[in-house]
Amino acid sequence: MQANAEALPFPDASFDVAFEANLLHHVPNPAKVIGEMARVSKEAVVVIEPKRNNPVMFAFSLLVAAERGGLRFTRRFLEDLLSASDLNVLYFWATGMISQNNTPRLLVPLLQLFDVDFFLGEYHVSITAKVRPKPRS
Repeated sequence: MQANAEALPFPDASFDVAFEANLLHHVPNPAKVIGEMARVSKEAVVVIEPKRNNPVMFAFSLLVAAERGGLRFTRRFLEDLLSASDLNVLYFWATGMISQNNTPRLLVPLLQLFDVDFFLGEYHVSITAKVRPKPRS
């Protein structure tokens, strides 16, 4: 199904988890997209976005016009987006050194060693839970 990520055609709490990878840095209003993900999720939202502070991602974002939105995606920027949609960050890490569709196959086995929480990882990965309202006393 194709849909506008800023106005998902699903009722509230339609899915256990809402997941996106490498989308938010391409949209004009990532906060609205995260808000929609939180709305349609019952429990959690998972986000994977390029990490601006990785030298490869930084250069790629500078050189490729379609990737310029990635220049905003620091850890702080992403955490602020998530918390603005009432999402609690459970796990947040940087990982990976394999760039999609452009890493030479020969390097993949070596670069898989960096598929751990690594300060120069290419991607931010965050797993969040929806904030539960406090019960009234």
